[in-house]
Amino acid sequence: MITKLVALARSTNDEPRLAMALHTHGHACTLAGEVEDAEKAFDESREISLRLGDKRSAALSSSMLGRLAIARGSLEEGLPRVVVALGEFEGDDPARGLLFARLAELSRKFEPRRFDAAVKAATRGQPPEVPVEIARVVGV
Repeated sequence: MITKLVALARSTNDEPRLAMALHTHGHACTLAGEVEDAEKAFDESREISLRLGDKRSAALSSSMLGRLAIARGSLEEGLPRVVVALGEFEGDDPARGLLFARLAELSRKFEPRRFDAAVKAATRGQPPEVPVEIARVVGV
C-alpha cells in the first residue's frame, strides 16, 4: 500500500506527498527489519524535505537515520544526526519528547562511558543546554 503511495507521488511529481510517503515507507521498512530500504527511504525523504524548505520533516527523517545507525551499534555515527535533529524541533514539539524517549531506550545498549563520550562529541558546538538535557533525560 505504502509503495503505491510512493509511486503515485513520484508519478505526479508531488514532492511534499512524496517526502511524507517515503518517510512512512521508512517506518514500515524499519518495522519489517528492512534496514537498508528504511535508510534509503528516510534519506530521500530528508533530501526532498530540505529542498522544499521543510526543516521539521527533514529533521524527523534525519533523526530516524540516526536512530537506525545507533540501533545497529554505530553510536558515533548516529548520535550526531539525532542531536542536530533535536536542535531543529521547537521546545514544545512532541517529536522532541519522543526522540528523547527513544534515545534513552537506545542508550541502554551501550556502556555508559562510551555513551557519555559520544554525547560530548555529538554536542560540541551545540548550545550548552543540549548535553545537559540529554544527560538529564538519558541518565548519563
